[in-house]
Amino acid sequence: MNQLKYSLVLFALLLPVNLSAGERLVYAVNHGVVGDWNTEVFVISPDNPQPTLVFSDETSPVKLGFMSNTGTSAPARTVVFQNRLFAPGKERTSKSTAPATGIFEFDLANSGKSRKILDLPSGERADEIIVDGSASKLAYLSLGANGLTLFIHDIKTGNLLRKLDLTKTQGGCVLRHFRWLPDDKTLFFTLEEGVDGFMEDNDSKRIGAWTMLDDGTLQTRLPAALGKLQVAGYRSDQPPILLGVINGQYLLHPRLYQTSKPANSTVFLALADPHSGASTAVNLEAPPGLSAFTLSRSGRYLAYAQQDKAKFVGSTYVISPVHLWAKPVPTGAAKELFFLDVKQRGASLTILGWASD
Repeated sequence: MNQLKYSLVLFALLLPVNLSAGERLVYAVNHGVVGDWNTEVFVISPDNPQPTLVFSDETSPVKLGFMSNTGTSAPARTVVFQNRLFAPGKERTSKSTAPATGIFEFDLANSGKSRKILDLPSGERADEIIVDGSASKLAYLSLGANGLTLFIHDIKTGNLLRKLDLTKTQGGCVLRHFRWLPDDKTLFFTLEEGVDGFMEDNDSKRIGAWTMLDDGTLQTRLPAALGKLQVAGYRSDQPPILLGVINGQYLLHPRLYQTSKPANSTVFLALADPHSGASTAVNLEAPPGLSAFTLSRSGRYLAYAQQDKAKFVGSTYVISPVHLWAKPVPTGAAKELFFLDVKQRGASLTILGWASD
């Protein structure tokens, strides 16, 4: 595997990309400081791990406005559908101090040509963005001082289709990993334990994976046992996170951790049958420290990042590179695509999604 240094990423050529070769992973490299950073968007194929730079907002009239994040259940502040990127941003001519004033569509096959889909209402922000399987509806979650609101818009016209108050649904929990199921009518999400002092007595009963219709009705908590795995030497104290659906089976992250500390450890996901409840382990065959699990729309590939914990070596604080992995699911060998040296000031890597023809 060729080592890809940050300096090489910055000076990559901006080239048109042929997406006909199948699914490609889309990721972003942010560099700079908060309030003054630039974002470059790359695609890379699991079969040919040579990154291609497809868009840079440094010379674009629209500046991308999502925060970099590689957390395990990090919110999806961007969506990739085929060769289209949906992301918050703002025109460079805007006088607003907010990182984003609207949600835009970028054409990844045409050097990032963009159009605005909608303006964000005053006081609202795009904390998580999702698009349905036909790219006809776009939804975003906005967490404000008055609660959590879901907005659903028509992508073509930008018209508001639905506005839902999810404050009572969330309670004192944290709502994560919000997506549409393949029927394009049902949403799923995971509620995790919230900050101490905000959780009420009944909120612990909310924790877990949920589904609901996108009109806010039929809210259903999935069985807590769905996606649980029995793996020798591992255990979990938290309900699994629902990541997506593969051929009718739910892919979940059971959040196992080792009860001992041997030389090697790994991360497991679970494929669960929602009817029988039976689960099969998916071994990701990669070092610990994995995050940002992103399933392709076909369900063929799973991408994830891996980074060792920063540490002091003597008096030097060492920040480890971020490694980008892809794995065919449910079976197939995991493959490291490349790693990025993020020691430079402000450098970060964010997985955005999967492009396809």
